[in-house]
Amino acid sequence: MYEPMCPSGRSYVGYRAQVYQDISATIERKLDALRAHEGQFKKYGQNWLDAVEARARHRGFEADYRYAETFEILRMDLGL
Repeated sequence: MYEPMCPSGRSYVGYRAQVYQDISATIERKLDALRAHEGQFKKYGQNWLDAVEARARHRGFEADYRYAETFEILRMDLGL
């Protein structure tokens, strides 16, 4: 599962970051892709993108990357 993001990702179930993926090389591409969703950008504005970047910086700090995304494992195939 990916980390929920407000305003649409509210949940009463706690999220546990377990896997960190370095997105330092692609953060600008991610932000540009989010800007391309004109309806969402119009609805939530620049603060939304600032929050996405801030979360990526925070998660990156936790894993010693510049920017990161996190995931919670529900089921994992180890290929054994």
